[in-house]
Amino acid sequence: MLMTNQQMDFFLKKIVDKKNIMLTITEKCNIKCAHCNKSSSPENSGEVMSKKTINYIFNQINNEWTVDIFGGEPMLYPDTAIYIAKKCHEKNIMFELLTNGFWGSDRKLIKLVKEKIKPTVINFSLDSFHNIDYKILINLVEEFKDNKDIIITFTTVIGHLHPKSDEFKKYNITNIYDPLINTGRSEKYCKYSIIRGPKIIWCGVLGFDVRVDNSLYFQCANKNGCKISNNILKENINKIYNKYVFNIPKFKISRNQIIPNIYSICEQSKLYYKWNDPTYVEKLSDEKYEKLKKNWIMDS
Repeated sequence: MLMTNQQMDFFLKKIVDKKNIMLTITEKCNIKCAHCNKSSSPENSGEVMSKKTINYIFNQINNEWTVDIFGGEPMLYPDTAIYIAKKCHEKNIMFELLTNGFWGSDRKLIKLVKEKIKPTVINFSLDSFHNIDYKILINLVEEFKDNKDIIITFTTVIGHLHPKSDEFKKYNITNIYDPLINTGRSEKYCKYSIIRGPKIIWCGVLGFDVRVDNSLYFQCANKNGCKISNNILKENINKIYNKYVFNIPKFKISRNQIIPNIYSICEQSKLYYKWNDPTYVEKLSDEKYEKLKKNWIMDS
């Protein structure tokens, strides 16, 4: 089915009190996006998250958690995605497949997602950075729009709408809009990604990110200050979760509180993007640029 505003509200209410863990199962991707905060590309290692690591994680989590299957591009390694999906289904854990949708013309992979992975949500990338033929994504929307068990939504980088985004309006899909994050390749032109409010060292997502090398980060963060552990296999995931900001009252902020207070600034172009208004782009004057810079709270 397609994610509408009503379904988005319902979905957010279901996950608002859940813990979240992102499994970056690979750093390899079929494309090389300029904004990628993990610097994924076709040239990256084909190393994939091991079953040992996956088993270790699922031995510690239950349906109080949600899981994101991410990369790189996770659908380059469907067997690993299937293995994680099976674990989620066994424990009744809601999970999301985050993908650029390159497989939209591959009947075998489409069938595999429908019948074996069966994620709660499929989140496709839809912005000017991802060089995927929009017709392939249209095909995927058509494939899944009547599937009552899988929700379809898109993520768009603020200020970077897909040139064919109008083609998707007829489906009335609710987009998720993300700010640019100043890590990975994005750091070259977007130096600052800001969360206004309490000073925190992560980038706006209430969860963890386990990497292929078993290191543990706050989600969407590559900076050393955002690294939690060098080896997830030596950690108690629930204890770590409670140790950090998630158990401190002043950091108990909801998505609705976060969204109006996040913006991104591209240092090179001095363009200003707002999270809560994805169509808003402002060319900053030198004076306003310097004024805002004094108030920035760094995520590193």
